[in-house]
Amino acid sequence: MIGWVLFPSAISAVLFGPIGGGLADKKGNPFVVTIGVALLISSLLLVSTLISFQPWLISISMVLTYIGFSFIQTAIANSVSQTLSPQETGIGMGLFNLVGFISGAVGTAVVGRALDEKLFSFPLNPLVTDSGAWMYSNLLLLFSLIIMVGATVYYLSYGRAAKS
Repeated sequence: MIGWVLFPSAISAVLFGPIGGGLADKKGNPFVVTIGVALLISSLLLVSTLISFQPWLISISMVLTYIGFSFIQTAIANSVSQTLSPQETGIGMGLFNLVGFISGAVGTAVVGRALDEKLFSFPLNPLVTDSGAWMYSNLLLLFSLIIMVGATVYYLSYGRAAKS
């Protein structure tokens, strides 16, 4: 079942990745990051609320998640390559990818531990009434907050790099 829920999302990332790249070239990286962050946060909030509903509703929401992620990934990689000098670009992109891989591994382990310990097993989203869904809903709310912090760091860093 999970494959059917995520399949449309994976296809959307493939289809919209080049669109994000084209937008970054035309409108700039911060514009694409803004769209990506808006899509990602809104989709995570939507999934957080719909977590105990039918899987097809989650599937639709996840399409927005994957599009947002592909936009953010494209624009941030583009920002890194444009910010660094030509001599630093290879190392910078390698470090960018390394940090992404390590973050994914550590994040997965931390989330797994949090779920095992039932750290988020309390009602936070008032629209989620299923106690079995509270942990997952709360984690998605936390992810939304983390994305907001990350977007703020990006805008502060990119603004400084663009001025210097």
